[in-house]
Parts: sequence; structure tokens; C-alpha cells
Amino acid sequence: MFRKILIGFAMVLLLLIATVTIYLQRVNDYQADGRIELAVLDRPVTVIRDESGVPYIYAQSMDDALRAQGFIAAQDRLSQIEFTKYLSSGRLAELIGPPGLRSDIRHRVVGIPRHGKQHAALLTPEARRAIEFFLEGLNAYIENQTNEHPLGLRFSGIEPTPWTIEDAMTMRYFLHWASTGNLESELITQALVDRLGAARAAEISQLTINPDTEISSGFVASPDSWSVANLRITDPGWLQPPSGRFALGSNQWVFNPDRSTTGAPVLANNPHIDARKLPGIWHPVALITPNLRVVGAAGPGTPGFAVARTDHIAFG
Repeated sequence: MFRKILIGFAMVLLLLIATVTIYLQRVNDYQADGRIELAVLDRPVTVIRDESGVPYIYAQSMDDALRAQGFIAAQDRLSQIEFTKYLSSGRLAELIGPPGLRSDIRHRVVGIPRHGKQHAALLTPEARRAIEFFLEGLNAYIENQTNEHPLGLRFSGIEPTPWTIEDAMTMRYFLHWASTGNLESELITQALVDRLGAARAAEISQLTINPDTEISSGFVASPDSWSVANLRITDPGWLQPPSGRFALGSNQWVFNPDRSTTGAPVLANNPHIDARKLPGIWHPVALITPNLRVVGAAGPGTPGFAVARTDHIAFG
């Protein structure tokens, strides 16, 4: 009798697990085929995903291609994009509480949100339009596809809000800064300048001076103009960018046409981005218009490409 009860309980449990699994797959998914109406598009756009799920976006103009790229980026990476938004702007503690303060202090001291806003005001009209088109698609997904938002966001109480150009530039600054590792050497150089003077310090270490930084004749930064310079070089590790021991060493190699089997040059790009992170930093995508075909990868929440190839060139 007990054995029958145990078997029955196990069957019910398996059925419950299967039901929950199917339910979670459906509610934590997005529409990958069929038709979606997007008011931001000028003309229809076709998106075809290959066997690996990589989207190939076919549009009649680059404007619509960028809008679709923003929409697809939100489909694939909304959780990552939203998390990086809070992380880069020094607002992580709003999501996870006190454990996020260390990161928030670091990013605000370094000035990532401040520089992102400053750069947004300096964009060329062409660059601003490209970002605006991308954000139109990204925000269309955030505002109109709320039923597709990832469960992780819903369970954590995060309600995505429309992105601004300042948000996008702040994230771009963060992604670039996260790939650096020279903050400690910059602080050491500043200490040398303070003790030896700029001329003698330049004999020991290269001086990198931001032209926007107001400095005195002795090249000693004031507290108001460069707060990082006033930090001791013995400050703890939270001051460093979030990079690990595999961060340094980005490189590219070009093979001569004489050494390739195709008779054309081959570019091998190795940006040294940690591939162990999930989700990965790169979002593979292709944009195809009547005038241009580009296949490559972009950072989360950023338009265009960081590494890619066209019918004529490859870059990274």
C-alpha cells in the first residue's frame, strides 16, 4: 500500500514539474516568428534567425535596420541591458541594496554617469540620430511587449523604463572603462607629479592629461576638478574596473592574401573579453540593407557593431 502511495506521489510530482517547466518556457519567451506591428518603422522589416538564434535583419534603410536592432536587442537581452543600465549609472544599490554600494561609489567617483551625460551633449547629428533610431526600437519593446519581459525582471520587481541618449552613452562609457586596467598606474603617476613635479615625473611615467580637466601650473589636480586624483593609491580594490586577470592583451592579426586559402586577407580579432560570463558581452546580429551588409556583434544596448565584417572590410 505504501509503495503504491509513493509511486502515485512521484508521478504527481513529475507531472507538476513538467507542467511548471512548460509554463515557465512559455511565459519567459518572446515572439520569434509571425508578424509584429511597430509604429516606429518607416517600412516593413524582416528578421530571420539562424539555427543558433542569431538575428539577420533585412530593412530598406539603415534607419529602420537600427530600429529593428534595438527591438531585437531588447528581445534577446533585456535583463542584461537593464542590469547594466543600473550598474553603469551607479544605481545598483536600488536593485540589490547595500551590496551594490561598493560598485555605485566606484562608478560615481570615476565619473561614468557624469561623462556619459557630457558626451551625449557633444554627439554629432549623425551619431545622435543613429542612437535615437536604436533607442526607438528598444523602447518600443519595453513599452509595448510588457507580456514578454523576462521573469527575472518581473520577479525582482524591476519595471524597465524608456532609455535616453544619456543612458546609452553612460553604458558605453562603462563598457569601455570596464575593459581598462590603468587606474592604479594613473594614481601612481599623479603621486609622482605631486612629489617630484611634472617634468621629472614625465621621465619616469607617461603623463596623460585630460584637456577638459582644470589643473594648476604645478599639475596638481584640485578636489573639484578631478576627485580621483585625491584618492590614495592604497585604496582598496573597489576602485579598480571590474576586470580579471585575463583582461589585458587585446590583439588583432592580419594574414596576407598569399597565406590564405581564399586569396584574400584574413583578419583575426581578439578583444580579450571574458567569454566565461553569462550572458556574454557580445550580441551577435546582422544588418542587411540595399546598400550595406554587416555581420558581427554589438555590446548590450548599443547600436551598430563593435566587431564585424561587411562585403568589403572586417574590423574589430
